[in-house]
Amino acid sequence: MTIHCPQCNAQDIIKSVVVKGRQRFKFKQCHYQFTNFSKEQGKPLWMKLEAVLMYLSVISMNATAKILGVSAQSVLNCARDLGEANYEKPAPESAVVVELDELWHFIQEKKQTMGLESI
Repeated sequence: MTIHCPQCNAQDIIKSVVVKGRQRFKFKQCHYQFTNFSKEQGKPLWMKLEAVLMYLSVISMNATAKILGVSAQSVLNCARDLGEANYEKPAPESAVVVELDELWHFIQEKKQTMGLESI
């Protein structure tokens, strides 16, 4: 597998430094540094779908996270990402705005008198 520099398209790689336990590499010509991310990052798709299905089947987010061994925020992010990717936001419906002083005229009768019987 040959790695090409995204800036100068060179192939000459040398080792640079280790940052947070990961080896960084550098291209000789342009000194562009990178970390080799050959491993796939993130959780597998089946685990993300399982998290969403468990959350939708009335299991709490914290319980779902504990069962799958991830954080509750990860479960929320999976559900949110799935919803944004596959469903469109519904159009807002019109609402009737009634001010408090107009409420009496809107109902047109008073059904209860504040818990006190009229004397």
